[in-house]
Amino acid sequence: MLNRRILLGALFVGGALLCGLLTWCSASRTANRVEGLSPITRASVLGDMSTGKPVLIEGQISQRSPITLQDHGFVAYLREGRAIVDSKGAPSPGNWSVRERVTPPLLIELSGGRAAIVNDDYVLENGKTVEVKPSAFERYSDTRYVGIETGEPVIAVGVVTARGAQPELKAEFVARGTQASYAASQRNAGVIFFVISVVVAMLGGIFILRDEARGIYVKIKRAGGSQSRSQSV
Repeated sequence: MLNRRILLGALFVGGALLCGLLTWCSASRTANRVEGLSPITRASVLGDMSTGKPVLIEGQISQRSPITLQDHGFVAYLREGRAIVDSKGAPSPGNWSVRERVTPPLLIELSGGRAAIVNDDYVLENGKTVEVKPSAFERYSDTRYVGIETGEPVIAVGVVTARGAQPELKAEFVARGTQASYAASQRNAGVIFFVISVVVAMLGGIFILRDEARGIYVKIKRAGGSQSRSQSV
């Protein structure tokens, strides 16, 4: 039984640390990849790029991009939801999960012109979060929107699909902010997740192995007491 609990504790601690380490490394790789791409801010430069070339553009959402969520002025957004009561009906907000994705083609204003994001399956990141106000009978909100508005600074990473006066891009992801802020947010998120995983590993290990740790402490204390009595004799 003792060996089984020790094995279980070791597996839990190792799994938590490994999960945190992998997330940290993944976030660092993403940040390094974004920083390794030279930001393109001029439409003429992007228009001269060969098709199929990976690029990062940095500009603003064009006023010509249609608004898809009128209440909040978003041109692209995620609708997220969560349960706000537990299985017994008591108020208990759960985790947010994506219920709807609206990521249409966009126009990005660059210096001297604009670029078109032509696909509608890109990942939307770092959007502005707006939580729907709960009703008078509820304590928590069960719906929120995460999106981007016209005029906001954004970056887009993808490949060039068409050249010319208005170059086109198939985007892998679109994120609110700049290249520098996106890379910093990725690194910060990775570090925070790793620190949390270390804390969870320590607390979980202590909880699982608390009896074993108490037994070891008692043995050490007894051994110390026996040694003191022997020296006094």
